[in-house]
Parts: sequence; structure tokens; C-alpha cells
Amino acid sequence: MNKLSKTALWMAMFAATASVNGQNAGNAPVEIVDVQTMINNWYDKNPSIKNSGPNILPDGRTVIVAEGSAAISKKPNEKDFQLSRTIAYEKAFLAAKKQCVKFQSEKIESDLEQKLSKPEQGRIEDDIDRMVKDGLDKGDATKVAQAMNSDNPASKEADTLNTPSTKSEKIVSNQLDQAIKASGGDPNQAQPKEKVAQILTSSSFKSNIKSMAAAKCVGLQVVASFESVSSPNDQGSIGVIAVQSDLMKSISEAFASGNWKYVPKGAAGKPLVEYIPKTDLAVLLSSMGTRIVRDQDGDYHLLSFGQATPAAKGGTAQDIAWSEADLKSRNQISSFLGEQVTNNSRYSAREETRGLPDADEVVATGDSSDESTRAVGKNLMRGVSQVYKTKIIHPVSGQPVMIVVTEMSAKGMKGAAAMAAPPKLEDQTKPAPAANNAANPKAENLKSSDSYVKEGMSGRDF
Repeated sequence: MNKLSKTALWMAMFAATASVNGQNAGNAPVEIVDVQTMINNWYDKNPSIKNSGPNILPDGRTVIVAEGSAAISKKPNEKDFQLSRTIAYEKAFLAAKKQCVKFQSEKIESDLEQKLSKPEQGRIEDDIDRMVKDGLDKGDATKVAQAMNSDNPASKEADTLNTPSTKSEKIVSNQLDQAIKASGGDPNQAQPKEKVAQILTSSSFKSNIKSMAAAKCVGLQVVASFESVSSPNDQGSIGVIAVQSDLMKSISEAFASGNWKYVPKGAAGKPLVEYIPKTDLAVLLSSMGTRIVRDQDGDYHLLSFGQATPAAKGGTAQDIAWSEADLKSRNQISSFLGEQVTNNSRYSAREETRGLPDADEVVATGDSSDESTRAVGKNLMRGVSQVYKTKIIHPVSGQPVMIVVTEMSAKGMKGAAAMAAPPKLEDQTKPAPAANNAANPKAENLKSSDSYVKEGMSGRDF
């Protein structure tokens, strides 16, 4: 049997969605070697989402599709294989985020050219239409659009524009107005294409557009994750496909701010536990990071998947691994929230004429190694609880993987402090009982095979 046929593969996709399709597709053995091939195959099976870049959905909304991959530094037969899997996922997601910034920068520049080709009222109407397509009430959309296009500085519109993305957009808009006035033009009127191009291609505006793009990418969500491991003696890799939309950006920022006024009410989803792929071990094993989902009442939740492997055999090592998986799951939520808070503070501190924070710094915020970011996010973790735990034997490494899933609900965010002024540091998480009343679930085995491909949940919630 050749080396290609000895490839062991896992593909997991977990999307924040109310619908589930093709949960058991792709069981037949196939020869796929690398995650990029798996990513390309996923696009083929989901034609409504094209390859990475700006996508126009059937409902007319624009979403950004980004992808990333990273090597698992340790081999399956090495001690720290599980930790390397987690780190590879984080690196793959960071690569997708950087790609998102690139695509958003290009889109923002194009959108600004088109926007400034119209008078002020036309710009407001376009912004209203875009937000209504995302499901926002027209009255609320009108307030946001008017604040975005007003002559006031961002600080004067704080009640409406209280997130990193809206503040960055407002600051760039006001800087454009100043540049147009400086050239003798009227910013409330349609602008000549040549004048707009001259302004946007300046180095200062290029930098601010990139930072504005980074702020928009804080709503990036993984919709598919892939794992490829060829043998116990070879390095594997992790890949992700992620999607960013104005809707997901608004939801992400609302979790950190506690301000849900300008977030559309979601359609009814399903009970929270039904999003956890408990009956599909391959999907569950490859589910990492946070996901946004909607319950049966249409309320949003953050689900976080933490994983850890015991350092040795024995009960004590396993107990420590369970604690590490739970901590990892909670830290992912606090990093998610802290990213929003930290970036909001950066944008709030900027004066209109000083430019925006460095985009690379904004993108890197939220990395698991950033203790300060997690500490900030920990302030806002009201009502976080453990909802599921299990142990799965990785089919190539043979190592047990402890998986803990925690959740945070939008309902639990009521009364949360605004992002610009987080409360004093204190742990407000709930010490939850063991999920399913099982302190130490028995290990579940994934049968190893020459070639294994698994597709999990699919749908749309972006």
C-alpha cells in the first residue's frame, strides 16, 4: 500500500446555524493528502461560498471568506502532539484573520470610492439598505447610518457607534471629509473619481484603511476546520475556512459590550446541546475555538471547545487534563471578549487627526498567549458554564483527548459593562458541575483506517 493510501484524515465543520445538512457525508475512503486539497473540496461541495475573498450571497449581502493553515509541529507519536494540534489551529485562524484584513482593505477602498460618488443622502440610504439586509430594524439602521455620516467626531456619537469597527469607520469618514475640504471641495456632495483616488492612495489613508479592515475582522468566525495526519511518524496540519460579515461582527462586539440594541434578533435555532456533535466523534475531535450559535428562542450563545491530553497515565494526570481542557475552553471565551474590549480601547483613545492603531497589532490581539487580553475579557464572563465533556482516543496518536465545551449566553450579558470602561478584574464565571453528571467519562474510540474523511454540520448564520 503506497504512502498516499496510508493517509489518515479528519475533517470537521461546525457552523453557527439553525440548520444541519450532510452530517454523515464523506464516509467512503478517499485519497487526500493536505488540508489545502480538503479546503478546495469543501468549496466544491458548498458552491454558494466561493474561494477566499469577497462573496455575494443569494440575499445580496457581502461576506468575506478567508482561509488559513498551519503545521502541527509535533508528530503523533510525540508527547506534546495534542498541544501542538491546538497551537496549529490558533495559527491557522490567525492566518485566516490576516487574509481577511487584506480582502477587507481592498473592499473598503472600493466601497469608499463608490460611496463618495454619491451625495451625503445617497450614502446614508446605502448604509441603511445594507444594515436592513443584515436584519436590523430600519429605525435603528437609520440612527446608525446618520451617526456614521454626520459631521460629529466619533466621541460625540458614542451612544450609537460604540464598537471598534464603527469607530474606525467614523474616524476614516471624518478624515476623508477633512481632506476633501482641504482641497476646496464640499464633502456633502458627490466627489470626482480622480480626487477620491488621490486621497485614498496616500500612505496615511492606506494605513488607516488597513486598520479599519482589521477592526471589521473581529467578527471572523470559523465555519470549517480540517485536520490531516498521514502517519504516526509524520507531521500533520490544521486548516480552517472562516467567514466575516457585518452581522457576525455586530454579534461579536455585542457580546463584549452588552449592548444588543443594534443587533438583529436571530431566527429560531435549536436547543444549545444539539449543536455539540456528540454522536460524531471525528467532528467533535476537530472542533476547536469558539462558535456563535442561536438557540430555539433565537438568542445567541458562545460555544467554546477546549482540549487537553494527560501528561502521563494515572488518575491525577487525567484530572489535571480535564481541568486544562476546561480552562482552555474558558480562556478562549475570555480572549474572544478581551479582543473586542482591548481594540475598542485603542480606537476610543484616538483623536480624529491622529490615525488609527496599527493593524497588525489589532489582528494579533486575542492570541491565547496574551494574558492581558484574557484578563480583560474575564471581567465580562458572566454566566459561563460547562455544558459537555467527553474523552476521545485520537486514532493516529492513540492518546486520549479530553474535550470540554463551555457556553456563554447573550441573556447572561444583561447589565455587562461597556467595552470602553470594563469593571475591576474579578472572576465572574460559574463553577459548573461535571457535564452529564459524569466526573470522568469513559474514553470513546475513533476507529483508525487507511483513509478517513468526515464532514460535520453545515449551514449559515452569518
